[in-house]
Amino acid sequence: MLSYAYYFKYRNQRNIDFDLITSVSFDAGFDQISIGATMEPVETDKYDGTKIDYSARYTERLELQITMVKKDYTEFTRQNKREIFRWLSGHKQASWLELYDEDGDKIIDIFGRFVSIDEKTADSRTIGIIATFQSPYPYGFSPIRQIDKTFVGSEKIILQNDSDVEDCVYPYFSIVPSKDVQLLSIKNETTNITTFVKNLSANEQLTIDNEHKLAFTNNEYRKMDTDFYGDVNGFETNYPVFIALAPTDNKILIDTGDGECECHYSITYRYPMMIGTVV
Repeated sequence: MLSYAYYFKYRNQRNIDFDLITSVSFDAGFDQISIGATMEPVETDKYDGTKIDYSARYTERLELQITMVKKDYTEFTRQNKREIFRWLSGHKQASWLELYDEDGDKIIDIFGRFVSIDEKTADSRTIGIIATFQSPYPYGFSPIRQIDKTFVGSEKIILQNDSDVEDCVYPYFSIVPSKDVQLLSIKNETTNITTFVKNLSANEQLTIDNEHKLAFTNNEYRKMDTDFYGDVNGFETNYPVFIALAPTDNKILIDTGDGECECHYSITYRYPMMIGTVV
């Protein structure tokens, strides 16, 4: 299969830093390869021998194979191989693998680690390296999407969740008002779900880590248990409601209730992307 990533970055280094280019597969012909998205049902047995189907779960990990050759198509020296092996497999912690196109634009991020490195040889000379990267997820992720802006009173934005998985994405959100705010609301008009935070002080930084279900401010005396709640489809809740982005364009309204209150805010998120297995 032909490569679709011009270069990749891993642990702050790129393949082009080692004069390597991603190449076509060394093996001729066509192969049928799983993309890591195989699922099995989550179900229980019924008394009559049939089953109750609750949902499904992924049964595989995403594996990505990267084939590399020297830029000048020469053989690899012993020192070349040591440097490359140290870069790709000299540590055990999982990291982000970033894939880029010819224009330097990021294609996708994949979390995991290189689990095997093989040499391709000819006449006892190493002419290529095949590195296999494995992720604990069955998919990769989009490049980070981020908005960092200042507004007065209220702000309307559209956040795109172009996910290949029919689930919500939970962004990281922070905001700092210039004045006291009696009631801050963040409404997703697409899903009709609103997050409320009461009684923010001037210059108090509110952070909502929606993915990990955390909300806090830089005010050490703040009690979020009574000041953080929401509204779901017109019904006010007595529990925290976190910001969630449906897999579509999400129309978000941030409102301080004060037309003269200047706020600086930031939103950061990424969404799942299904990909192939050979780079």
